[in-house]
Amino acid sequence: MNPILVLGAARSGTTAITQGIAAAAKYGAADVSTRMGLLHHLTQTARTYAKSLGAAAPAHPAPPELPATVLAALIDDLCAGSTTSDLPAPRTTGRRVLHAADIQTDCPNLKAAHLVLRHHPSAQAVVVWRHGVGFINSRLRAFPHLTFVSHCLTWSAAMAEMYSLCRSFDSRVLVIEHGEMLADPASVAARLRRFLDLSAAGEKSISRTLAATKQGRTAAHLDKPVLDPAKAGWAMPEIAMFRALCGEASRQAGYPVDLDAAERMRPLDLVAELLDRGNGVGGLTITLPEGRNNMPVVASAGTAGTTGSGLHLGPLSAGRRGRLRLSMIVDQSDPNAELRCEVVESLSRRPIFGRTIQLRAHEETIMNEILPAHDGLLDFSFSQAPIAAHCRFKVTLREAIIAHL
Repeated sequence: MNPILVLGAARSGTTAITQGIAAAAKYGAADVSTRMGLLHHLTQTARTYAKSLGAAAPAHPAPPELPATVLAALIDDLCAGSTTSDLPAPRTTGRRVLHAADIQTDCPNLKAAHLVLRHHPSAQAVVVWRHGVGFINSRLRAFPHLTFVSHCLTWSAAMAEMYSLCRSFDSRVLVIEHGEMLADPASVAARLRRFLDLSAAGEKSISRTLAATKQGRTAAHLDKPVLDPAKAGWAMPEIAMFRALCGEASRQAGYPVDLDAAERMRPLDLVAELLDRGNGVGGLTITLPEGRNNMPVVASAGTAGTTGSGLHLGPLSAGRRGRLRLSMIVDQSDPNAELRCEVVESLSRRPIFGRTIQLRAHEETIMNEILPAHDGLLDFSFSQAPIAAHCRFKVTLREAIIAHL
């Protein structure tokens, strides 16, 4: 009995590979994901128990972690497991394909694969992996009840265990990347044929299986996956978390995480930026209303000068256009009060956008403007217009966002 293990974190393409191999070679297939994980946890529990007994009675010989005969019986029973309805029916002859995708964050199936490969010297493993950003986006759609951090932990653990299997068993492990399955299924089929010693007809069958559209796929555009964290629609804390948990594995896989690029692509909340930079910009002071949590930010100016230091925003992606969305309520205003909104390039001081806003008490002002392309960092400023110098006003910023187009 020489099983073929198909491993990898769920949503990486393990099911398609299992179906392709089983159909091409007329092998039986079984989903042993749950049982393989239990095998790992059982051996871990036995190891922990043996260590605890050894520590409690150091004068006595340590008990075995798990008797070899018991472990062998468990593995043989696992390899003879029954099929599921989604996989090809078992054959009376031939090898068996064991599908064991990992959902849990510690990837117990990949860890248990060490036991199976050691027990069966002729067993082989096919490990499927997926780019971290595409993997997490797919799992966010498929498993919306799970947290973002759990997807990051699952991916990083799966990559670490994949490398461990390759180091331990070398030629008995074949690694397949999900993107290659989509872009060049014929190449993947050829590699599987050589690895598993299949026929030419089997290679063609695998290629057709991988090229077919599967219901389990969740991406809107399979041929154009989003692989850049800056374009994944994640919040900056999520991008920072991805880099912290998955950054090293991404680097090893050839996809380093560029947090600066993500920072350049994110929408900029001007209200938050004003608060972060000391509450004073261009003659305006920014304060939070007392006793009113999560309420809009208030910008007020007394008799401040007409020119302000401005708000330095960046880094922003050079050459890109943006949309400025600004919504404010004028709470108080002298009759001639005006507010000047300006955006300039930080280094060249080239004007990008300028608008003078007439302030009228108890009215809402909305701006929704597309900004021209620019060459680098931008400075954004609120200031009193010259004609309205020393006029008093108070406005509440409901929204102040620069979003990239």
